Amino acid sequence: MNGAPVPANGFYGVTDRVDLYAGWDFITRVDRDNQNLYNSDPERGGIDTLNPYARERWTGNKVGDLRVGAKYAFLNEAEGDSFTFAGRSTFNLPTGDADAGAGQGSFAADLSAVISRWVTNKVVLTGTAGYNFRKNPTDPVVIHVPNNFHWGAGVGINPT
Repeated sequence: MNGAPVPANGFYGVTDRVDLYAGWDFITRVDRDNQNLYNSDPERGGIDTLNPYARERWTGNKVGDLRVGAKYAFLNEAEGDSFTFAGRSTFNLPTGDADAGAGQGSFAADLSAVISRWVTNKVVLTGTAGYNFRKNPTDPVVIHVPNNFHWGAGVGINPT
């Protein structure tokens, strides 16, 4: 199953330590890739936990969910700390058309920690870990969407 959201994201730095942000999947499309592989029943196939009601092979372009959140930097390299460490909370608001396969269909909350360190003036190392708490959608039927632990790491390069 391939999900391809096209998001619009924005953020605002309230202070040197507090950021507010939002992301809206203004186009969500799901391609289930399940034609005649193991069955011919369009109701079957893997469940995409971000779009649990996506049952068609191709959903087309639909409006997706809105995420809003805040991040607080407990440690900040810009203020003399040896690395940056922040806590982040994000809330998923079910604004998408879940029945058409374009959204989760319920609320979710994510709590994460983010750490980063500039190793040179052009290279930054980052890491994140967190837990996503999700409410099971109930309309048109109850679907269990699991809570999940997530983590990741990356390298950022500033070419200028």
